[in-house]
Amino acid sequence: MNVKTHEHGRFYTGLNGHPRFAGSASGVYLMDTIRNELTTSNHRVNGILEAFLSKFETTSGGSQDVHGDYRSLLQPIACSDIAEIRARFNIYFRHWHPLFPFLDGKAVHNRLENILQRAESSSAGFNLTFDSMDDVNGLVWMILLRVIRTIGGLGRPTKSGISTIERAGEAMSLAYLVLDANDASTIDDVVTVQALFALQLTMYARGWYRPAARLSAITIKIMLEAGLHRCPCRYPSTFQSDALRDLRKRIFFSVFVLDRILSADFGLPLLMRQTDIDVCLPGAVELHGNTPPSDGRKEVDAESPSSAGQKRKRSGQQTTNTPIDVYPSNPEGTYSETSPARTPQKAPAAKDRLLPARTMAKFAILVGRIVETFNRSRRWRTADPEDALRIRTELDDWWLELDRSSVDTHPSSDPLGPHIVLFQCLYHQQLIRINRHSLSLPATSIHHRHALQSTVIAAKAIATCLESGLTNDQQYFKWPGYADMLLDAALLFAYAATLSVGGGQSGYVVYTIVC
Repeated sequence: MNVKTHEHGRFYTGLNGHPRFAGSASGVYLMDTIRNELTTSNHRVNGILEAFLSKFETTSGGSQDVHGDYRSLLQPIACSDIAEIRARFNIYFRHWHPLFPFLDGKAVHNRLENILQRAESSSAGFNLTFDSMDDVNGLVWMILLRVIRTIGGLGRPTKSGISTIERAGEAMSLAYLVLDANDASTIDDVVTVQALFALQLTMYARGWYRPAARLSAITIKIMLEAGLHRCPCRYPSTFQSDALRDLRKRIFFSVFVLDRILSADFGLPLLMRQTDIDVCLPGAVELHGNTPPSDGRKEVDAESPSSAGQKRKRSGQQTTNTPIDVYPSNPEGTYSETSPARTPQKAPAAKDRLLPARTMAKFAILVGRIVETFNRSRRWRTADPEDALRIRTELDDWWLELDRSSVDTHPSSDPLGPHIVLFQCLYHQQLIRINRHSLSLPATSIHHRHALQSTVIAAKAIATCLESGLTNDQQYFKWPGYADMLLDAALLFAYAATLSVGGGQSGYVVYTIVC
């Protein structure tokens, strides 16, 4: 008999002064129940909460000089090409930010505007400085701005004086500094996730896939500790502003999407199970509303911020009094194509603005289903045709949901316009992955023949789409995975050709790929 229990996790205030999540399996529900019972019976409850939470909050304290490690990275960087800086920010926020909106666009806009205004008013030229910040704030902003310059500059001529990330080892070194600051409780978990994911996205954009996948594991662990896998609308007294709740959703699904893509590319198990997630899609209808906890108790703080601060003071640790302004303000403007830092444009409705991110999130959920179905250990793998049919049906539903009517007539104004080629190729790529496993069956079987037909048709569609869609360099997005898609297509064409030449099957021709 199945019995639905009421045990659940909740948030508490960590040593860094910000919310952290204790899952239901930790026993926090039982601890709260005991405390409530003892309180009702007028028994002493001192020390129960602190003893329970101590296992979550033991840290190494970071390095002996957590700030000294990155002071050398925050020196002024001379650069006179302000137009190039603006162009790179334009490219990033037009092509990458709609898919991975993990940053607060308004905060980044204000920071860039401040830098460029100082540069234009200075006779000494442009100096990217962080002298108005403490070292930890400077480290985070240095990483974020360098990431945007790096990703936005891909495919553009190299400019001297514009610092970018040129090696995977450089990105990992910056990630270690962020982790060290987080371990010392000088930055909170959400900002840590933003900085780490920015570095991970840079590595993916530059084609450093394996380091990006490894960093993804660390980022996800910290993200789970921060409770980003739980819908913030379930905890209205912890996350009181709409802007903060919105950003937490966007951060979570940015990390979620890239992890699903990397897991599928490497054929590795997923780092997050779908059953562990209840975050509503960004910009979609909120399913949780402001529902209070089922037991009626306050789910927010296991200890007050003041007591957390006293504990940090006793242990010799320091933390910032307020979160770094990478969040939580909600973006209110988008960048102008000519002057991103000086002319914020009227933003579209939130639902439309988040349409690319929401589309990617739905797609990533399907990718996870495909990986879980076709990437199991052979001991547990079953060739159930209904699994493939069910996933194929859901994939087609995703494809049909995309309103592409305005993309063809108004590609520049449609939210999906710059990314429609990407979504088309991702759709056909998943068709290949759904059917590819059947190519391991005997070539004379009907399952093999159908799979070969389906994969060749999808491969041809990818090649045709990329050949026609990437002729306009400014309109469409250059996805790092396009090269791998073409390689998969070429392998399928070659395989079909060998079967045709060998007499196994007929009717297949090798499709010429232009790349």
